[in-house]
Amino acid sequence: MVALVRLFLCGFLCAGTAIAQTLTLIQDGADDLGGGWYNLDWFGAFHESSPDWIYHREHGFMRVVGENTAELALYDLELNTWFMVSSEAYPIIYKMGYREGWYWYYMGAEPGSRVFHDFALNQDIGQRLLIEYISPTYALIPAGSFTMGDRLDVVSQEYLNRIPAHDVMLSAYYIQHTHVTNAQFAVVLNWASEQALVEITNDRVYNTEGDVQALLYTKSDSPTWSQVRWDGSQFAVDSGKENFPVTGITWYGAMAYCHYLTRMEGGLVQAIDLTDWSMDTTVDGYRLPTEAEWEKAGRGGLDNTRFPWEDYWITHEKANYYAWVGSLIDKSTTLRYHPDWDTNAERAYYTSPVGTFAPNGYGLYDMAGNVFDWCYDWFGEAYYLEHFQSPVPDPLGPETGTKRILRGGCWDLGEKWCRVAYRESDYPTQFTMTRIGLRVARSSP
Repeated sequence: MVALVRLFLCGFLCAGTAIAQTLTLIQDGADDLGGGWYNLDWFGAFHESSPDWIYHREHGFMRVVGENTAELALYDLELNTWFMVSSEAYPIIYKMGYREGWYWYYMGAEPGSRVFHDFALNQDIGQRLLIEYISPTYALIPAGSFTMGDRLDVVSQEYLNRIPAHDVMLSAYYIQHTHVTNAQFAVVLNWASEQALVEITNDRVYNTEGDVQALLYTKSDSPTWSQVRWDGSQFAVDSGKENFPVTGITWYGAMAYCHYLTRMEGGLVQAIDLTDWSMDTTVDGYRLPTEAEWEKAGRGGLDNTRFPWEDYWITHEKANYYAWVGSLIDKSTTLRYHPDWDTNAERAYYTSPVGTFAPNGYGLYDMAGNVFDWCYDWFGEAYYLEHFQSPVPDPLGPETGTKRILRGGCWDLGEKWCRVAYRESDYPTQFTMTRIGLRVARSSP
């Protein structure tokens, strides 16, 4: 069976046809699944139990079928190479947290014992369930200037902290495609727990090194605040909520996550100092985005727009937010909470899985709605005016303050909070908010 597949594919893909032309043919004839994935089931299935054909425009892999695990094979278009699978392992496609790729999957001797081998990195990722290991992916935001601030809605007193619009020069940096998910956060916390870097007291998670602060509230019997729980031995995620954004984290918790992620992965220079909670943007370790970095990323390469897309209005088709009739730029036909995620449950909250809505021009998801992202900066009411008068590249915000910046809007607030120029803030110790999450950044080497 595999021999027939090889013969057919090589004849179709490789007989004097350039790779670029081949990929065009594949994409033109395939069902676009979004996110770069194409379903190639128009080739036909070779066995009723076989998976569909899959192609990704960046990774260049197709899923090849067979009648049993020993016959499954993988074809790499770029390398023009077949990869056969032995009876001890079989390939699975992994799309969670927007790290799409091929992983070899090994069953262990005990139930739940599994090892996954990252095909792209050629390294094992350890004994853990696949859904528990979700390595985030990042968009590269190019160096250059952009216009920061509000030029569309400067009509009332509340908008004064968003003016004047001013040019900001930023170095290149990476920012996570999605909010950090519950599963991602739990993996890092479990690693930190194994290293005795965190401890749990009165349902609160604290760092054990540096200046000790509360990072997360994790009461197991509370339906609110966080979906990451401490079960007495490890951090676990509420069932079915693995790919939802983590909430209930303080600003210190967001910073600590970046610090621990850097240490867990290794090979990077630490950007977060837990002794004074400072952040170094000149090194390549994981960190929070600055407010300027968040806004440039949120605009997705567009200029003078109200939201992360070109339209000047918002609907529930574009974002998870609280829609209401009192706004001229809210054109949603469904009102109040998003109907797809409003469970009507008491004391519940209605976040949505990361990546539910279309990305912006930089490939970033949920830059409007779902949950706010913590940024590094202190909030300053007159900071834009000060920076406009004395601009500096890669600004870090005011030197002192009482609240830290939040950006992006959330599931239970209206459209104005979803605007890319809107500035919100809260105390860095705040963790009782189901509307606050984070996404990770790092400086480009």
